Amino acid sequence: TERGKKQAQATAMLLAQSPISNLQSRIAVIYSSPLARARQTAEFLAKETGANVVIDERLREVDFGEWTGHTWEQVLEKFGTHAFDWLEKMDQAAIPGGESAAQFRARVEPCLRRILEQHHGQTVAVVCHGGVIRMLLALLLEVSCWREEGAWSRECGRL
Repeated sequence: TERGKKQAQATAMLLAQSPISNLQSRIAVIYSSPLARARQTAEFLAKETGANVVIDERLREVDFGEWTGHTWEQVLEKFGTHAFDWLEKMDQAAIPGGESAAQFRARVEPCLRRILEQHHGQTVAVVCHGGVIRMLLALLLEVSCWREEGAWSRECGRL
């Protein structure tokens, strides 16, 4: 949407002008999901910083299978799953036609490893989606992806 494009441009400008770190000279590369909203945001950031954008398929959002395109109300009505239960359903590989937590981790973790190995000591921007961000943070911080009560998911936590 036009609003989304303006938000992406504003975010890129804010990051590029950050007084905390001079990102214009520090971002070595920008990794991006191939999905349009992430790719456009990455392109705006590249324009502001001069860094190259690398599109990586492994940074796409979780595949929600048959849930894709439905609102949470529709998912509840059609599949009997509440919005708050999607992470548990992923952990159980119970989203019809969707990615399990194990499959998701198997896709995202090698991407993170590649970025860390190829850009050791460099600043890298990663433009992606909420589920991917959750997985990346869980892997980096060695914490659970799914449960805030402290229980560990089988598929998250350690690199």
